[in-house]
Amino acid sequence: MRRVTRMLPLALAGAIALSACDGQTAEFEDSDTSAAQQESQGQDEGAEEGGTEEDTQSDVEADSAAAAGVDLSDVAEPLATATIPATVEGDPDAAMQVALHGLVRDGDVVVGTFSFEVDSDASGAQPRWIYHYLGDQSWQPHFIDTVNLTRHDVVSSSGKKAATDSQSFKFLPGQTAYAYAVFAAPPEDVTTVTLSLVEGAPTAEVELQ
Repeated sequence: MRRVTRMLPLALAGAIALSACDGQTAEFEDSDTSAAQQESQGQDEGAEEGGTEEDTQSDVEADSAAAAGVDLSDVAEPLATATIPATVEGDPDAAMQVALHGLVRDGDVVVGTFSFEVDSDASGAQPRWIYHYLGDQSWQPHFIDTVNLTRHDVVSSSGKKAATDSQSFKFLPGQTAYAYAVFAAPPEDVTTVTLSLVEGAPTAEVELQ
């Protein structure tokens, strides 16, 4: 197994200031904007820049990895995986695998790094957000500190989450996209937590790194 590369997400410095301290459960607020608004904005920006959606997708793996603090030359083997049905037009059997590559304690926070990959045989599939693949639902990972019976959601403040937004990038089936999520750290004596990688999938026991 490869080591976990401790490159932290770009937004982590701001995330720490939100509400992660003393192992308390962080307040969770959904900051994903509507799909229609995001898609309209993306189309307008693409038209202004003269780019195409295909061009935008060509670097989704590298761009999402950079934003999540993942070093593509040294991606850790998954610590846990979860597979759920994915919404793909024309393919009722489509599935999405969500993998956890790191769950690292860093002071008052715990930083999780994840990847998403959709398996589908649909012809002519279009790039979609995580939000779309989840059936127009936001990605909301969390973990349970079973020692203190405390649920830790993504750190948030004023509607802004310290995590990859479910509508921040689009990717095709077969492509790998990366994401991060920041949680308030449990007490130091807690070394293992029960993690929900994605809603609708079984939880996994994961050791903090």
